[in-house]
Amino acid sequence: MQQAGLLTVCASREALPLSGEDSPKGAFIEIAEAVAKAWHVSLSVEWIWARYQIRKSDCQLILGVALAQNPQTHARFAPALLEHNLVWVQAVPNSYELASLPDNLRVAVSSGSAAHRKMLEHLPNSQLRVGFGNDQDMLSAVMAGNVDMAIVSNLSFSWFIHQLANNKERLRASPFPDTEQVISYPMTISIRHADSLDESDVREVLENLEESGTLTEILSQYGLTLSPRFSDADASLPRQYQEPIGKSPRHNIITGQ
Repeated sequence: MQQAGLLTVCASREALPLSGEDSPKGAFIEIAEAVAKAWHVSLSVEWIWARYQIRKSDCQLILGVALAQNPQTHARFAPALLEHNLVWVQAVPNSYELASLPDNLRVAVSSGSAAHRKMLEHLPNSQLRVGFGNDQDMLSAVMAGNVDMAIVSNLSFSWFIHQLANNKERLRASPFPDTEQVISYPMTISIRHADSLDESDVREVLENLEESGTLTEILSQYGLTLSPRFSDADASLPRQYQEPIGKSPRHNIITGQ
């Protein structure tokens, strides 16, 4: 990387507030820019929309990945940067409870998602609206009164509310039940495809950015806050998956490297 003078990252082109091809760039893209600047290299972004594309890419960092509770690989991760979970959002005058939803309720949810399957336990499929492109579209539909409720990422909700300026109080978010803990996890950056790049390298530069206030400043521009587990080296990784000190397995089942 240092020889080439280039840090290449993989990111989704339509994943705000984490990453976006247009303006705004997204929090993780700006963090990657800050990392590249600290390492005195240029930044290149490979835009992807499916996991299989990562296998054919040349990226050294993958932006916006989950630090899973039960990883299927010895993947290498940066510290936890954000906390992801789902929230169900409704207009402030409403006060629906998941245990007693009315028969005429219209709920926006991502098709085939864990939230979709959960809602089918409470409502017939005819009351679920799955035709929206993304979380921002679903939240806009709640604001416009086209649906009564939307189930979205807490990160998307924070970004949406951050853009509302004087209308922040018009929506209310409540935690979505996650008894199996499949939708609640830290999000971070995964490291791959660079023999000279290790967890300690990424951790060191991110810790310097945190100490200087740069991380907080970037995240705040998108209505986000740094994960309280940022300083926990073992966040969400069970002991059997943690790597011996000073060693970093290169084989990654997820990315095929």
